[in-house]
Order: sequence, then structure tokens, then C-alpha cells
Amino acid sequence: MGLQGSTSAGKSTLINLLLRFYEYQDGTASFGGVDLRAFSSEAIAAYMSVISQRSYLFHTTIRDNLLLAKGDASAADLWHALEVAQLAEFVRAQKLGLDTIVGEAGIRLSGGQGRRVAIARAVLKDTPWLILDEPTEGLDPITEQAFLRDLQPVMAGKTVLYITHRAAGLALMDHTYILNAGKLQLKGHS
Repeated sequence: MGLQGSTSAGKSTLINLLLRFYEYQDGTASFGGVDLRAFSSEAIAAYMSVISQRSYLFHTTIRDNLLLAKGDASAADLWHALEVAQLAEFVRAQKLGLDTIVGEAGIRLSGGQGRRVAIARAVLKDTPWLILDEPTEGLDPITEQAFLRDLQPVMAGKTVLYITHRAAGLALMDHTYILNAGKLQLKGHS
């Protein structure tokens, strides 16, 4: 499902409600037919991978930042995730490869590279739900198109919520909704 909305339309609030960071005051919200309030945020996190606008990178190696998503991932798993995120070539070019230190909050990486590490983490976590909050923000148009192409097999069999203010990527979604002032409107479907 694609969700498009302008700044301050409520997209981030919706994510925070889904992840149980916020409580809803009115109405109902359910996950698999069960009220969201029945789940802890940890239980929800086991079902959902999120790539947010502010995915945090720790002052450690690329490898360790990836292993946060799946502690028992093999080197092949890590490289596959980096390929999907369009970051493998960059990592291979680094003297220390996977053991390259990214710096606090990923300061030694460009914004786009940091986002791609977060994308690779979500690929590794491999949950039934994938929430993409502006996943291509900060990527150049060529990398964005390559990422969207490579993301398609990752999305197969998953419930995807693709949140954006741009049109790129929405064509991959079965349904697209517009969020305006907290109200959803069906835009179309494929």
C-alpha cells in the first residue's frame, strides 16, 4: 500500500501509532484482527521492519550496524542486503570493507549511504511487514531507480506500507492512498 501526503499530513504519526509509540485516543486500530493495544511495541517490532527518515547508525562498523537486524547473519547475508540497498560496491571499495567504521550517527557516510545501510538492515530483518518512510529520500535519481527495482523481490510476500511525498515508487503498490489532514482517501490501485 502506498501512502502519499505532504509535510505535516500525519504520515509519521501513523507510523508511531502502528509501532505503539503513541496511543490512539478514539476509534480502533487492529493488527491481524487483534486490537493494537494487545501488543507490546516489542511484539510489533518482531513483525515489522521500518526504514524511517531518521534511521540511526551506531559508532561501529558497517558489519555491526547490519548485525543489529539479524545477529546470526552470515557474510553472504550481509552482502546480499548491501546489494539490494545499492551499497555493496561502496563497501567493497573501502579498505576495511564490512569493518569500516561509520562514525557516530553515520557521520563518515553521506546521507544517502547512511539511508542505504538502514535499508540493508531492513532487508536482513526480513519481517512480514515492511514500512518504508521516504526510503529514497537522499538518494540520487539513478540510485533511486536501482533501489526500487531491487526492492521488488524483497517486497514479495510481504505487507508493505510505502510512505512518501513523491510519486517515485508508488506504481509498485497495489493501492495508493492520499493522507491529508489525518484523513485517508483512495487514490488508485494497480
